[in-house]
Formats: sequence, structure tokens, C-alpha cells
Amino acid sequence: FNLKKTYPELATPLAEEFHGPISWIWKVFGVSYHTIAEECGMDAATTLRLFEFGVKMSLVGVFVSIFLFPVYKFAGDQVTTADYDPVKELSLSNMKQGNLGTIATTVAAY
Repeated sequence: FNLKKTYPELATPLAEEFHGPISWIWKVFGVSYHTIAEECGMDAATTLRLFEFGVKMSLVGVFVSIFLFPVYKFAGDQVTTADYDPVKELSLSNMKQGNLGTIATTVAAY
């Protein structure tokens, strides 16, 4: 909001509040979507909601991976050949058809 504070025609009540060089971060979490839509427009509010949704979906993916990596490693069919790949060891491709470890993937999908 520094730009809005610099130019009077862009000034908003949010731009007048100063919370220090770092303490503004906590203030960001207190601004409602209604206030953002009024001060910055509906496009900004929608974009922020999409970003928030993306972060939530990414966190779900991270937690599912933390759950599935050990299952793939220890329930998988470990092959010790010349083409050994440690990344493949932590993926679904490490499981053969009919392996009971694939049930964990089904549970994680739901």
C-alpha cells in the first residue's frame, strides 16, 4: 500500500495504517475479503482466493506424499538391478499389479 500512500488520488484507509517494517505481515491475515474487494476490486479478492486454494491443495499433496512414500518404499517390489533408480523406489511404479500397498494410494485419493 505504499504506492497508494504516495499518490493522494489512490489513497485508501488501508494505506494510512503503518505497522512497522515487518509487523505488517500479521495485519495481512486480518484483512477480510470484503475489505479487499472494496479497496482493491473484485479481481484482487478472487485472485487471492485462488492463491489460497492453490496453497491448500499443495499442502494436501505434500501430506499425502509424506504418507505414501514409506508405503511405496517398504511395500513395493524392490528391484536391485543395474538400472536401480532411487526415485522410482518412492513411486507407485515400484509396485506390481495386485500389490496390497496400492490400497494406500486408493485411500489417499479419497
